[in-house]
Amino acid sequence: MKFKVDKSTLWEKLQTVLGVVPQRTTFPILTNVLLEAKKDHLKLAATDLDISIVTGMPVEVTERGEITLPGRKLGEIVRELPEVPISFSVANSQATFKCDKGVFKLTGIERGEYPELPELDRGRSLSLDGESLNRAVEKTSFAAASDEMRPALSGVLWQIRERDMRMVATDGHRLALLKLINILDKPFSLEITVPPKALNQLGRLTGGKQPIEVRLEESKIGFYFNGNVITARLVEGTFPDYEQVIPKDNDKVARLEREPFISALRRVAVFSNPDTHLTKLSFDRDSLQLHTHTPEFGEAREEIPCRCQGEKIEIGYNASYLLDVLTRIDSEEVVVSLKDPLSAGTISPSEQKEAEELLYLLMPIRMGE
Repeated sequence: MKFKVDKSTLWEKLQTVLGVVPQRTTFPILTNVLLEAKKDHLKLAATDLDISIVTGMPVEVTERGEITLPGRKLGEIVRELPEVPISFSVANSQATFKCDKGVFKLTGIERGEYPELPELDRGRSLSLDGESLNRAVEKTSFAAASDEMRPALSGVLWQIRERDMRMVATDGHRLALLKLINILDKPFSLEITVPPKALNQLGRLTGGKQPIEVRLEESKIGFYFNGNVITARLVEGTFPDYEQVIPKDNDKVARLEREPFISALRRVAVFSNPDTHLTKLSFDRDSLQLHTHTPEFGEAREEIPCRCQGEKIEIGYNASYLLDVLTRIDSEEVVVSLKDPLSAGTISPSEQKEAEELLYLLMPIRMGE
């Protein structure tokens, strides 16, 4: 296996696949990156068995072949090489890099031990623009559960009904919902749960309105764009009926400027309990008071203006969860809707973007906790 490649191009493509290389695994081969030289093309791939990424680039190939090399170490080497062409060769499972006056050798493992990478057919597929898909991911995926004991909540629910699309994520304490209206050219039906890691990798590698082809099989999903492929196993289990938990009768409504709300919350949260991040919010007719008290740290209290409808109410929230929500809303003003100190509250932009509905739900923390 021999080829010559530009350093910057190789480094760019390596970064594409390194995102799924596991730090620790019971299968050491998975920490490697697959390189395949074919005719005038180099293919790079990585997988953790749940998610795979494949990319490629044109290179000057003088001898075809394939090898797997330690991903992190390969990345460190290529990153530090000078901006000159690299001559790459493999003999007896050892890769040699030559550039300028440097020679670097890295021991790999034969291709035969590497898992087969999935290839999905186009039997069931659709096309979406990357901007819409990535916006939905960015607004929702953070709320998915990280607890492996609740596998159904560890993914992002992706629904398509006719021409409308929804993404929903929840960990039982918070919920994120984005609905994009009439974004498909033709009707489609879809209801699957996708691992957030795959969606976040997609967001890392795409941008703008570039088309993304989505291919579906019974237990797999594939994203195809710009010569790159991301495939993932779908999350098993039934996603909960999220529509049942969204409150319809929250009659206490507050409108606040988003940036002052975020700034005050960050300051006050410094004094919150490091485990619960409990912050008390006291809504009155024309003000919101934020308050935290922790014996070992001290106390913080700050007041900001707001416009409230309904009776005065005090409610406790995890400040970190609340900040996660507020920083993902684009409007200058947010709307907080509450019922009582023990019921779920909702937060949304005061003005929704065209053809979009964004909603967040937060469960409160009991004040005595």
